[in-house]
Amino acid sequence: MVKETVILEIEVREIAWEGKTFLAYNTFTKSNERLDVRFVREATAKAPKENCFIEVEKSQMNISRKYRYPRLYVQDIVKVVERPKRKNDLPF
Repeated sequence: MVKETVILEIEVREIAWEGKTFLAYNTFTKSNERLDVRFVREATAKAPKENCFIEVEKSQMNISRKYRYPRLYVQDIVKVVERPKRKNDLPF
């Protein structure tokens, strides 16, 4: 049985709220719909700390549309791929 995997580009932001800081994750679908990304307790150890690409099996993710922005829940990450750094990036 072949397992289907999906590669997602994840944007990581640090948020300060009520004196605490935490990481917030976002991604976009092919139809340019914003998804909040949440990792279940078992996957938080594998959660990225900076912007990257992640590979996830389709059976290991669910989308919940009952919130303002739909949420993508990830149960397990197959692989984290760092985004290549550009040398000639502008400083602003």
